[in-house]
Amino acid sequence: MATVEGSSLRRASVEAIVERILEHNRREGKDPNNVRHRVRGAEHVLRYLSTHDGACWQERWDSSPLAMATLNRCPQLIVPGCSTPLRARLTRGVSVLLSLDVVRPGLHFVTGTRACELWKQLPLWRQDADAGLLQTRRQGTLQSRQHACALLGRVMLLTGKTIAQVSSEDLLHYRALTRDVAPAYGIEQLWNALAALPTSPVTGTFRASQRPGQRSIEELVDLYPVRNRRVRKLFIVYFTRRAPDLDYSSLRTLVFTLVSWFWCAVEEVEPGIDTLALAPATVEAWVQKATFRTLPGGERVERRNLPHGYMTVRSFYQDLQRWAHEEPERWAVWACRSPITDQHLAGYRKWRRRLTSEMHQRTRHRAPVVTRLADAAESFAAEASALLEAAAAADSGAEFVHDGAHFRRVGAGKAGQRIRVLQLDAPTAQVRDLTTEEEDAFWAFCLIETLRHTGARIEEVLELTQMDLTPYERDGQTVVLLHINPSKTDQERIVVVPPELAAVFAQMTTRVRHAAGGTGQALPLVTAYDYGEARELAALPMLFQRTAGRGVMGVTRPMNSKYVRQVITATCDRARITGPDGQVLRFTPHDFRRSFATDALASGLPPHIIAKLMGHESLLTTQQYMAIFPEDVIRAHRSFVAKRRSLPERREEYRSTTEAEWKEFEEHFGKRQIAIGNCLRAYRSSCSHEYACEQCKLARPDEAARPRLQRVLTGLAEQLTEARSHEWAGEVERLLYIQAAVHDKLAELDRARRRNQSVTLPMPSVRT
Repeated sequence: MATVEGSSLRRASVEAIVERILEHNRREGKDPNNVRHRVRGAEHVLRYLSTHDGACWQERWDSSPLAMATLNRCPQLIVPGCSTPLRARLTRGVSVLLSLDVVRPGLHFVTGTRACELWKQLPLWRQDADAGLLQTRRQGTLQSRQHACALLGRVMLLTGKTIAQVSSEDLLHYRALTRDVAPAYGIEQLWNALAALPTSPVTGTFRASQRPGQRSIEELVDLYPVRNRRVRKLFIVYFTRRAPDLDYSSLRTLVFTLVSWFWCAVEEVEPGIDTLALAPATVEAWVQKATFRTLPGGERVERRNLPHGYMTVRSFYQDLQRWAHEEPERWAVWACRSPITDQHLAGYRKWRRRLTSEMHQRTRHRAPVVTRLADAAESFAAEASALLEAAAAADSGAEFVHDGAHFRRVGAGKAGQRIRVLQLDAPTAQVRDLTTEEEDAFWAFCLIETLRHTGARIEEVLELTQMDLTPYERDGQTVVLLHINPSKTDQERIVVVPPELAAVFAQMTTRVRHAAGGTGQALPLVTAYDYGEARELAALPMLFQRTAGRGVMGVTRPMNSKYVRQVITATCDRARITGPDGQVLRFTPHDFRRSFATDALASGLPPHIIAKLMGHESLLTTQQYMAIFPEDVIRAHRSFVAKRRSLPERREEYRSTTEAEWKEFEEHFGKRQIAIGNCLRAYRSSCSHEYACEQCKLARPDEAARPRLQRVLTGLAEQLTEARSHEWAGEVERLLYIQAAVHDKLAELDRARRRNQSVTLPMPSVRT
């Protein structure tokens, strides 16, 4: 073991240490000239240390000026003004003594020394059985492996441990000590490599070690300075009783509202208060303080969710009053009148209606242009990929032209490094990271397509795994079903994956497997983190995982919502789709969910079916989307649903399916074949558009129908000419509407052709 050997050599003679150096070099077969320089350098260093006080070499090192030096500074301290050859010899001598653990320097020496060769050779000199750990694991970029190798050498030098003995506490302690001096680059790469060793005490992931996990209720309450200890204890007991009915995210919000926003503000306006029964003057002062919040710049603005906070405080007092009737011996001392009166909540319903109106108005502006944004995202991804390929084919420092723009590649251009270029004809000279641009553009396109085709929440999309894709075979055709895991309402659901989205999934899986260096069908297992619940999820083959090396061969990690919003916002800014006010429309992930429901309602899908697709517990939640449509449409849908539910035969819907009914269900898919492709209307539902398939959004066109659609356009052009000659204004409007719908179908075929839907979506095999 390195530690035992080091302790013996620290009290050994100079001759014994020299013999140990010669023995190692003979075994390694080193060049005799290098061996001579190392031996002479080590002897010179030891003679210098002999002039200082100490019972061993370590004590002499600590008492010498070398204790506060770095490797590059040591030769000048040992021999002032030494020549270049002597400086190199002394540097090698110090390195050999450090490698053999004759002396062990301090943190200043380790952080101030940039000698990567020393850190790389340290495990070899100590004959560590796992010396080639980072060289055999070809994960990560070349730069990240070099950083990890240097970090391993530094930790081994400071602790005197072998590679298999280095623990997670050692890595975290080194990172804490050097956080402000020299960042611990490569720590995640090293952590993963050590965790793969069977005998290593390192477990889990580095990112998991940085996340505190769920705090206890006492810790949540103590995040805020509650001065009165009795009230603090009350809050702990109250939240403990409420916790079983709340998820962790809702519990944190409730603690912040009641403890920080309400009670801590009350204690500021009335110091020393020890009762929940607030005087009118205290309530008035608290309301004045709670109504406004201070921005980082110092500006005070009114809180938008003020009525919601009032309602939370009022519910808190009502809970105490109700529990006081059930357990008076425990809660009666706290029961009192709520400081939130009806006057405070007078505008609550108005506030809720305003929020709903703002949501509807936002959806009206964005729902019609979702397809334009998706097309722009696809175009940006293709452009970024083409530019990256052109830059990769150019040599370092070479100039090239792409799409009429002049570029020069900068950087060394080594394998595994990012590709950067300088655009020569740009107004300002700025280096562009094409690897990052291409990766962000690709994932923005994939995320927009997934969000708009599934209507899923962002947390549900980020938790999709490869195992959630299930192929359904019928009549030689494969329909891909997507299982959406329960999130907010704990309701799982199955949605049909459109062909264009299946092609996107195929591109994603191919890219992730290539980035992780895999050769099979399965994606690499990654551990995601649920930020809302503050907990680690199980290691699963996540669909949305990106490379840590930003598009190169690296360690893959799951995406988070921050990255999703970042790339979608960048795509919106670049697409420059403007609203009625002339401002650029920006989309949030939830905007695509509202647009999905809006499009489904406009296509004639019943609201209760949409509620199932979106995972809503109540139909009332889905009906909030209906406010953006005319009243007659809402009335017709409600009447339709109410009539269907009142029919006597609906009582039999939940019995077991007979063989004849199942056969009829399968034949339904065959009846959906139409001239231009497939009809996606629901089972046992009639056509609500009187079979005007070219104008229906439920009609999925097929490539074989392209000539037919083009003939329809030719006929429409002739009819338009005739209608305009006779000045049939109504007929012209009708024909233009049909013409626009046919153009949409052809554009949909063009998108499908660009995405190469012939690519199959690989499914992982299930091991038994």
